[in-house]
Amino acid sequence: MTVNLQRPYSIQITTPEVVTILINPPISVSFRIQRNTLSSTNETRLTIYKLGESLRNQIARDRYTNLNDYWQLIIKGGYENTSLSTLFQGNIVEAASVREGTEWVTNIDASDGIYALQSGNVSMTLDGNTSTGGIIKMLAQNLTGMVGAAISPKFDEEKPTGRGTTLEGNALDLIEEVSGVTPYIDNETLYVLMSDEVLAATTHVIESEHLIGTPRIQKTQLSATVIFSPEVQVKQEVSLTSQVTRLNGFYQIQGLVHDVEISSGNGGKATTTLDLYRGDVLFKKVAATSGPTAKVETKVDTEVETEALATPDTEVPATPQTDSGVGSKTNPIRKQEDNLGTPNQGDSQADRTQADPTQGYSQVDRDSVNSNPTFDDPEPDY
Repeated sequence: MTVNLQRPYSIQITTPEVVTILINPPISVSFRIQRNTLSSTNETRLTIYKLGESLRNQIARDRYTNLNDYWQLIIKGGYENTSLSTLFQGNIVEAASVREGTEWVTNIDASDGIYALQSGNVSMTLDGNTSTGGIIKMLAQNLTGMVGAAISPKFDEEKPTGRGTTLEGNALDLIEEVSGVTPYIDNETLYVLMSDEVLAATTHVIESEHLIGTPRIQKTQLSATVIFSPEVQVKQEVSLTSQVTRLNGFYQIQGLVHDVEISSGNGGKATTTLDLYRGDVLFKKVAATSGPTAKVETKVDTEVETEALATPDTEVPATPQTDSGVGSKTNPIRKQEDNLGTPNQGDSQADRTQADPTQGYSQVDRDSVNSNPTFDDPEPDY
């Protein structure tokens, strides 16, 4: 299915030297973004067409050299007359340009949370007066490259054991050990949530006209491909209404894939595939508390007002910006600071709830929802 709608986007690349390159329409791009609740990193493949020689030379990184250099990539997208949502935020692993026929093509591979997985070794001794939530927040401070943390209020409610403890090892592994749940990183934000919890954001509604094909069932998991939905977030709640009534109800997004092509001539194809989970209990909407994390050091530099733009048929070299948004010239992997981070839950949604440590559980009314489907039944003929 092709959706012929003009889709604005914004791509921001920040080099270890704190030089920010902005790429916007009419440059043609394509990207495949994978995000999920697994302990592995989220992955992105971005392709940019017809960049000028100056930019091609600047956007170049070897996967096997200068491994500690931090190249931040932020991809935002949406539709006309709407704000852009953050689709991906992470670190460029490899970037190179090749000539295909008469055109230059720049390919970028990026991962989210790779520094936190590779670093963050800690050794600390805590007294018996620290709650589980407090321990998680202390461990989160050792995760390099995180801009925020979203932690279930359940852990703040747990009373201290009264016994001191010593923690040694990788911070993410220790967070999983003390919490009993698998933490995950999404858009450079750490999430430590219970399996029956969903983010305190507006429930995303999927109706029959949004679906591309028939949802696929595997036990308690359901995979549905829909028209490009830039506003959806991992761990968000979904309300599904389809012609297969036994599948209708509330689900939790455990993974998503944005597969998008945006060309100067037309909107290009664009889909979002959702991996949905429906458990045995109703989901709880929570406003997760935020803990101190490794924060970006900011420096004020002179801005250059030229964006990285090119016409569809002509290569136009552009002067990149020098920006204070991310990184540090003295420490490109980021400086750890003791301040509060807030989860990035999509820049475009005005109705998204920011993290509020004082807010507890809230639950939507589901009186009209069908009972849970039995996914072990044979799949019907559609």
